[in-house]
Parts: sequence; structure tokens; C-alpha cells
Amino acid sequence: MSRRRLPRPSRRQFLAGTAAVGVAATGGAAWMLTDDPKDFIVAMIRRSVPYVEFEPGAIEEFAASYYDKVQVQRRGNIEKISKMARGIGMPLTETVLDGNEKYENFRRTTVSTFLIGTDFFDETRDTTKPVAYFGINPCGRNPFAEFA
Repeated sequence: MSRRRLPRPSRRQFLAGTAAVGVAATGGAAWMLTDDPKDFIVAMIRRSVPYVEFEPGAIEEFAASYYDKVQVQRRGNIEKISKMARGIGMPLTETVLDGNEKYENFRRTTVSTFLIGTDFFDETRDTTKPVAYFGINPCGRNPFAEFA
């Protein structure tokens, strides 16, 4: 039984193929590196509360102010997860990180911080209008606290 050999590419074909792969890899790397971690925060919130309609730009405003106030060490983690989400997509990223306690705490804290800064919990709110964002509440403010 003889093996079929593939035809050898010419030098010109080899160089053209290598250049095409290099251009594609460079474009992919540039696409991954230009990712904004704030976009990841926006996508995470939208996926966490998909049934709620927010005012236009509300989540983006929160993501910008939240990211600016996050500790430097945490920013690095957000950037890593953001790059992963950009590369494999948000649904698969959440599947991969499902059960990761640190990610779950981060997601829960971020979404809770956003919702507390809106009128989502206000019982007098007009429910026919989108949820309005007012800003990040000061540290320690608990909207559920009852003082006697």
C-alpha cells in the first residue's frame, strides 16, 4: 500500500500562505487587545437581569464609574475575564466560570451595586417606564436596612 503524498507548495505559495496567516493572527490579536473591560461589565449585567428594561446608557454609565472605583488588583481580573469573554463569547465564559466562587461573588456584588443605584427597588416607581440609574450609592448604604 503506497501513501499518497500531498503536492509540495512552491516557495511563493508558502510565503503567501504564511503572510496570510500572519495577517489573520495579527488582526485577531488586535481585536482581542482592544477589548474594553467596561463592555464586559455591561454584558454581565444585561445577562443577569435580561427581563428588566433600563434607561438608555444607564448600564454603560454604571460600568464606567464602577470600573474607575474598582481596586487595581481587581481590574486585572476583570480584564482577564473580559478578554476571555471577547474570545469565546459571554455564554461560554459564564459556563466555564460556573461554580467559581470568586466570579460568582464578583458578579453578584456588581449586579447588586448597580441595582441598588437605580429605582429598581422603589415601590412607588412607575413600572411602565424603564428603570432609571442615579449613581453608585455610598459605601455602607443598605436599602433594606430597617432602623428602629
